[in-house]
Amino acid sequence: MSKKVIFLCQYFYPEYISSAQLPYQTAEDLSENGFDVEVLCGFPYEYLKANEGIKKSEIIKPNFKINRIKYSKFNKNNSLGRLLNYFSFTFFSLLNLRKFKNKDVCIVYSNPPVLPIVPYIAKKLFDMKIVFVSYDVYPEIAVSTNSISEDSLLVRLMKVINVRIFPSFDKVVALSSEMKKLIETNRKVSPESIEVIPNWHTGSVDIALEKKNGEFTVSYFGNMGTAQDMDTLTDTIVKMSDCKGIRFLLVGHGNKKDEIKKKFESIGTKNVEIIDFLHGNDLSVALNESDVFIVSLESNLAGLAVPSKTYTYLAMGKPVISIMDENTDIAKKLTKFGAGFNIKNNDSISLEKCIMLLKNEEIIYNQMSKNAKELSVKEYSRELSTQKYINLINEI
Repeated sequence: MSKKVIFLCQYFYPEYISSAQLPYQTAEDLSENGFDVEVLCGFPYEYLKANEGIKKSEIIKPNFKINRIKYSKFNKNNSLGRLLNYFSFTFFSLLNLRKFKNKDVCIVYSNPPVLPIVPYIAKKLFDMKIVFVSYDVYPEIAVSTNSISEDSLLVRLMKVINVRIFPSFDKVVALSSEMKKLIETNRKVSPESIEVIPNWHTGSVDIALEKKNGEFTVSYFGNMGTAQDMDTLTDTIVKMSDCKGIRFLLVGHGNKKDEIKKKFESIGTKNVEIIDFLHGNDLSVALNESDVFIVSLESNLAGLAVPSKTYTYLAMGKPVISIMDENTDIAKKLTKFGAGFNIKNNDSISLEKCIMLLKNEEIIYNQMSKNAKELSVKEYSRELSTQKYINLINEI
């Protein structure tokens, strides 16, 4: 008899962000392998191309059903709004506890961080297993990025919640070995109950598109927020503003974006373009136009988060330069496979040297491109990671 698995996450198909696509593809692959899958997720509000025709309940196939919950959305630009948003989807999920009855396993995600309260209660009522997927470690990441103070009510509440609910998890999924170590230490969880399962590139890789831009393009895609080391990159761009044939492309959003724009405008930097979030064909074109990709993480955040765009970059088969702690899995893998370079935070001189090396040395560039694709296939493919989820659920 196949196991009945319920997914609980705020973002899901048809939303296009990775935190929606990753659970969807995991659920899809589990259903393909015989599991009876049901999903309890938030009704899409913002991360989608069109919101017409979306149903509250949808049967993808006989053993794959999606239930979407409408919940209240508050202004996320102020602290009260963010606090209410943390609890809004969680509250409306609690009103659907009956969905967890007769389920064998619940896979719950860390966004919003209070969401695991729901399966914690459901487990007491219905005696099911819980798999907690940690996309980031909260409240530590919020405190480390100065998004919230250590003595705030939310942090104190999260510490109490974590102490109570983590022992109820049958398995915890960490995205990297450094995250596993941090969870083991900070949550007093045994290493045997923590599985390292990395994320993957959720889109298609259309490398057949012709590169029309004749310049050597260094690109950064994704969030430009408090978790990302944008200073090292922007300082390098300023230093290289007079380098002919080199173009920088910054794509995405985040609370540092306006500050970055103002910095370049005040200096008069000409060889950089900053545009909003891309998806679909526009994203494919921009990825193909890129020659080198940049991924970054602030120096104090190793183990607290893993930049998801890394997997997209590697799938494109082009060199990746990471700006982060050298002890992270990403930095180690890039170095081991020769798929790019890792630069220490605030070392804009080394970043400039690496960019110029890749631009001028075709043999090195081509070999690193080949190695990046190999790393993607051998370590960070969808098939490898979802098979690990399948094995994990079969074991518990």
